[in-house]
Amino acid sequence: MTKHIGLILLLLGLINSNLYAQEIKVGFHDFPPMMIKHSNSGIYKEIFAELTKRTGDTYTILYSSAARINEQFIKGDVDIEPGIAPIWRAHTSVPGVFSESFKKSEVILLFAPGNAFAYTGVNDLIGKEIGAVRGYHYSGFGDLISTGKIKRVDSVSEEHLIKFLGAGRIGVILIEKSVALFHMSQNMALRNLQPGSVYESADIAMRVHPSKKHILTSMNKALSNMKRQGVIDEIYLKYQ
Repeated sequence: MTKHIGLILLLLGLINSNLYAQEIKVGFHDFPPMMIKHSNSGIYKEIFAELTKRTGDTYTILYSSAARINEQFIKGDVDIEPGIAPIWRAHTSVPGVFSESFKKSEVILLFAPGNAFAYTGVNDLIGKEIGAVRGYHYSGFGDLISTGKIKRVDSVSEEHLIKFLGAGRIGVILIEKSVALFHMSQNMALRNLQPGSVYESADIAMRVHPSKKHILTSMNKALSNMKRQGVIDEIYLKYQ
């Protein structure tokens, strides 16, 4: 009798969890190592696989451009945009609601060999040529560029930018640290580049469409446990 009761309770628990489990649409764009389109892999893919185990929800990955993902999010066709700091989307018509932060995104100075210099603040960049990704905005950077005190050289992507640096065509770039470490680990020709100081950092989280804000309770619990248990750090380390 006791075994039968236990089996019934187990089945009821599974039925109950399936009733509340959902399919959540997640917008990805090709941004190695965070999101790697050709292999449908990367840091965020692994984080969502772990979230599935812990929340019971299924996360369906939809690839598009970064701009298109934002448009789809605003329309409600995408439920989550991962790895976003709230301030990055504050200007949009649907900023979204955010999970707790799961990591810091750090933009660093990355130097070609022999070009490193001490960095204590943005004024240390005056008179220099700095590589950056087209369309990206960096705090404290704009006025110095508009007045001609810094020359900004744009590239179409992080991958092109770091290869530009590796080829010796520029002395220093601004690039997200995890992205830099990934490309340096994958390309022998880039391994002598010199990571420098952090230029700026932001706490990143899951940007969730307001229509799905009810998923935040279970997601936040899972993310908190993943951080505490070192799971997220372990995932990042795989791509360095």
